[in-house]
Amino acid sequence: MNGFIFISVLLHVVSLYFIVVLWKKNEKINTIDQEFSLETLEELMELFSQEMREENERLQQLMIQLYDENKRMQTNSTNQSFTSEADLPIDESISLEDKEVYPEQKTNEVLLLAKKGYDATEIAKMLNRGKGEIELLLKFYG
Repeated sequence: MNGFIFISVLLHVVSLYFIVVLWKKNEKINTIDQEFSLETLEELMELFSQEMREENERLQQLMIQLYDENKRMQTNSTNQSFTSEADLPIDESISLEDKEVYPEQKTNEVLLLAKKGYDATEIAKMLNRGKGEIELLLKFYG
């Protein structure tokens, strides 16, 4: 009978030893996972902030272009007085895809449509542009 008790105690000690070893390995794995999660989160935050910087730079360049365009239009309007809508320098042969190449033509077209009484939503649909972009142009030049 003493032999069975000794074997039982020995098995319990060995089992406790393996439980402690497994518990330490599990803690080590959890620590590595947490460090990995923090590193991944930091990388994602860096990518997000970089994308935001690039988006801000694009917006800043767009605003500079719009400002320069507004100045050119103001200097042109002081040098020329448009007597009617037909005098506005809009080239009808330019397709909508070419409007990106000629932003002042797009702006003139937006302003012309606004003078005709269309609102920003209707102009955006006509020119296949965003409503926010049209509203920005109207606020900037209106």
